[in-house]
Amino acid sequence: MGETIWRYETIQVPDGSGAPCARITGCDTNELALFIPTTIDGFTVTSIAPDALAGMPTVEEIVCPDTMVEVGNCAFRRNPELRRVVLPAAVSTYSPSWLQGCVRVEELVLPGGLEKIESCLFELKGLWRLHIGKAVREVVPGAFERSALESVTVDEDNPYLSTDGIALYSADESALVALACPCESYTVKAGCTTVLRKAFYGAKALREV
Repeated sequence: MGETIWRYETIQVPDGSGAPCARITGCDTNELALFIPTTIDGFTVTSIAPDALAGMPTVEEIVCPDTMVEVGNCAFRRNPELRRVVLPAAVSTYSPSWLQGCVRVEELVLPGGLEKIESCLFELKGLWRLHIGKAVREVVPGAFERSALESVTVDEDNPYLSTDGIALYSADESALVALACPCESYTVKAGCTTVLRKAFYGAKALREV
């Protein structure tokens, strides 16, 4: 059985109610899968400090709780065995610094409040599986240029985007937004009438559409 000892500090809750909450500042663990708790000693966990979970030699998975609303710079960086990360449902940003130097990350669940996908996501060169949250409504043209994805999924509650597991479409499938996964041949879905700018940008393996 693994064991994790959490370190934290108390801060004021973001909603201004005056009740204190917890910010994770570090931990000691021999767990392979690290599930950040929703509460510690009765305090709701709402944030993680910069570098708080960096440099852990054995951790392969980190799952953030839905109570968390803030992730500090470089929070998970330089975890050499990290393969899967589930980011908080309430966070609306993504910073490549969070996973800097995590060279084995294969699967990423994006923050639930994130509205835009940008190319900085693919600084994770080994990323194979990507889950897009319910708030994403925009994909920067050319964002998937460096993609090495094998599959992409979109939250079923996302009203803006859909996917066939390879490409991203508008929710009604009338517009092809981006080819997310590299492939040699791709068939555009029946009923699609628009291909957005740079939808196939950087798809070096593509031979046939």
